Amino acid sequence: MNKLHSKIDISVVIASFNESKVLPISLLNLFSFLDNLQENFEIIVSDDGSTDETKFLNWCFYYDKFNVRYIRSSVNTGKGGALRRGLQVSSGKYVLFTDADIPVELDAIYKVIELLKKGEFDIVIGNRYLPDSEIIGSSSFMRRFLSKVFNIVVRIMVLPQYSDTQCCLKGFSLEALKAILPFCSVNSYAVDVELLKIAELQKMRIGAIPVKWKDSRISFGLLKIIRFGIILLKDIICISITRIISRPFEINLKSNI
Repeated sequence: MNKLHSKIDISVVIASFNESKVLPISLLNLFSFLDNLQENFEIIVSDDGSTDETKFLNWCFYYDKFNVRYIRSSVNTGKGGALRRGLQVSSGKYVLFTDADIPVELDAIYKVIELLKKGEFDIVIGNRYLPDSEIIGSSSFMRRFLSKVFNIVVRIMVLPQYSDTQCCLKGFSLEALKAILPFCSVNSYAVDVELLKIAELQKMRIGAIPVKWKDSRISFGLLKIIRFGIILLKDIICISITRIISRPFEINLKSNI
């Protein structure tokens, strides 16, 4: 029986935009890994208005054989919007998200789930900069430089205690996720920062694990990287200002735990 017809233990959300070439192998690998865990699970692909062949993949087949739910936006809103839509329809007791190319080792997903099951943390995130982490490959110098600048800005303005907010492996208990999502609004890649900041304001317990990360990201042109950087900086400033000056916001968060 397709596990999507049973009570779901684990949901894995993938926000996707023009990833038709990598999704088939990623979904096969992810399904094979999750199937070995002997848990009822679902994989949710949240298509952010892709203009490639993504919508023409055989999603009925993926639903029947791989426990994949496919949802699609008619417009491109950004990673934050796609991720939020996928998280909102997830139903597992433990909900994780990662990127379409799954750059983290799959064993890290198991580690996240096990820590959440123990109940010691409400949220568990991957961290590429912990002593036992390993990064394989390298993106362009400009992308690495801007990534470091972004990381510095985040630590100064929003989350000083986190050395890596952007690793694309994060897991939540369903209760924690339901408490966080109503306050999320960022559509850009800064969504990771917003999720963690809201969780911090709610006094949630956040743990981190080392990961093996394969950096296979393509290099964008300088102008596109700068445009991404401006959008991210704008959102980080908004997150910082909103969360610092709005005491009623924090009170409302606590009342929703």
